[in-house]
Amino acid sequence: MLVRNMRRRGTSRTNPRSLLAPVVGCALLVAGAFSGAGCTHARRAQETAPPSSWLSSDLLLTTTGQADEELRLLRQLESQQTAASEIARLGRLYDLFDCARFTRSALVRDLFWEALGGAPPSGRRGRAATAAALEIMLERAWSIEAQHPDLSEAQRLFLADFVALVSVDMFGPENEEALEIQSDAFRRVASSGAPSLRDNAQWRIYDHVRAVVRGVNAAPVERRRAIGVHTLYVTELGPERWTTPTRDHERPPWPAAAALLAPLVRATEALRESPAWGASVAAVERADRSALEAFVRAYPRPRDPSLPLPVVPVGTGRPDDDSPLLWVSDDALWFEAAGEQARPYLPRQDDETLVSTLSAELAKDGRGILLVGSEEKSPSSGLFTALGLATRSGASTIRFAVREPLSDASRHVLTAFPVRVLDPTAVTPGTAAFHESAIELRLGGDGLRVVVDGAEVAEGLAPGAGYPDTLSVLRRAFPRTEAVRLRLAPDVMYLQVVDLLRALLGGASPRYRGVGLIPSTFADATPTTATSDPRAARKMRAAWGAVRARAARGLTAPSAIAQPYPLREVDQQRIAVLGASLSTCLPDLHALPRAALSVTVVFDEGHVQQLDSTGDSRALKPAGEFQRCVKDRTMAARLRAHRERVSVTFTWSRADFIRDR
Repeated sequence: MLVRNMRRRGTSRTNPRSLLAPVVGCALLVAGAFSGAGCTHARRAQETAPPSSWLSSDLLLTTTGQADEELRLLRQLESQQTAASEIARLGRLYDLFDCARFTRSALVRDLFWEALGGAPPSGRRGRAATAAALEIMLERAWSIEAQHPDLSEAQRLFLADFVALVSVDMFGPENEEALEIQSDAFRRVASSGAPSLRDNAQWRIYDHVRAVVRGVNAAPVERRRAIGVHTLYVTELGPERWTTPTRDHERPPWPAAAALLAPLVRATEALRESPAWGASVAAVERADRSALEAFVRAYPRPRDPSLPLPVVPVGTGRPDDDSPLLWVSDDALWFEAAGEQARPYLPRQDDETLVSTLSAELAKDGRGILLVGSEEKSPSSGLFTALGLATRSGASTIRFAVREPLSDASRHVLTAFPVRVLDPTAVTPGTAAFHESAIELRLGGDGLRVVVDGAEVAEGLAPGAGYPDTLSVLRRAFPRTEAVRLRLAPDVMYLQVVDLLRALLGGASPRYRGVGLIPSTFADATPTTATSDPRAARKMRAAWGAVRARAARGLTAPSAIAQPYPLREVDQQRIAVLGASLSTCLPDLHALPRAALSVTVVFDEGHVQQLDSTGDSRALKPAGEFQRCVKDRTMAARLRAHRERVSVTFTWSRADFIRDR
């Protein structure tokens, strides 16, 4: 026999893990061994012993008298010493074990241990006591199979399914494969296993879903969907379609909360039909009601696929993080929190109510992130009002929603562009890069204005015209600037904001790492000098010319790197990275070099010991920004393997500057 062979190979009853580790991975195989073993040589026994009516009576005992009668009947079965009586007793003990486990009844627990042979082993409580009880029952199953070689097919099926369930009870799944084996065993026994064990399998399906529900309730919002689909392990569908790493565009729509709770509902209905489990089911439902209701509220509702959002190319936006949604319509603002239906709020009339609602929901969410969406050409006043209320409510990040087409072009997936909300009166480590940025963008209904170091440098660009070209010039002129500030005018439209954010943040390699929104009126930030003034226009054109001149000095890497001999690969890679980093200093040159420009870095003991810049003296203004930048870029440079003194010269040729101008 397969099971007895496992015991002969040195397993010990005192070590449950060593005893059952082979069984956990082979639960279904063990079931096959029980059902087929001994069929050829053993006599068929009677199918079942006449069961007592109490075997179907309610297990959730409420009085000591009921417990005493239950114990008497169990001992009577034990005294008969037949295969049928021992199997009936083992099944009833397993039912009492489940009743005590799921209802937490102290009376049933004490009865179970007394019928099993006394109190839990010394020093074993909680999970240790549970493991000891399962081990004892598993030994009983093995002894029945060993002592009664003439078991019937029905009896062998019971023992096979019993071993399968108890095996997975003893250890939680350690990986995805073990979880699949466990859930397969539950589903098989519940649907086609031994009739007296099907309810026990249903309890384990219920318990699996309940454990996932608790995990979802305790998880951050952005992880709840990925955790929630694990309830589907106990269904034929399985969660692999959603858990396999892939882009949102290739993943099917996430299931709704009701679909995830369906296995639990079906298990409850099956258990409720059994006379033995009526009171237990009612008690467990009362205990779990609040957790299940919290799950329905916490699990994010599927996004409405018909939202009329602007459409952008695939891979442009960031994945949806299930943030609460504030939708701007023609005549109202609609707010949709996780697990709830959208509710309308009228502008001005319901402003304070909406601010309170947003604040409460953001606090409950814990991330301070709010998703804002609108039609492409929605009224600008509604968008400006929505953003003002969002900042008043304490939102730290506003995500502007868009749609991206899926491969079949008939469906879309929601993505977004995140924008950090800035407080002009407080600079934190998380917002310092935005406040220190030299670039500020001002977007209004008439287009985009660019401000560098507080001065407007170009006339307004018409909506959508030249955004990528202008931003590319700014990126080359200020290569070390990773974040920009943004101000929005009251007359800005949603599509304008999306177009600008797409140019700033869109794609796998965005121009900037972040955009910070200054929550102030556009009028407060608009320069008082009218662009129609010829002198102001000339001044702005000159300022833009200076920006373009900085951009002309921007290169991404040195033309050449000179060193006396090659270094190890790890250090050679560091040299290349340093060269690219030094190239970001080129826009800080005082002028476009008339000759090649070189920076020599001397390493000793792996550290930078000396710096020297040579080239056009007019471009290398003494103590200028370029030298300070080079010093900053090399301050943390290190060689990992090379310790001897070595000189590395980075050169940018005049031809490269002219070609890229």
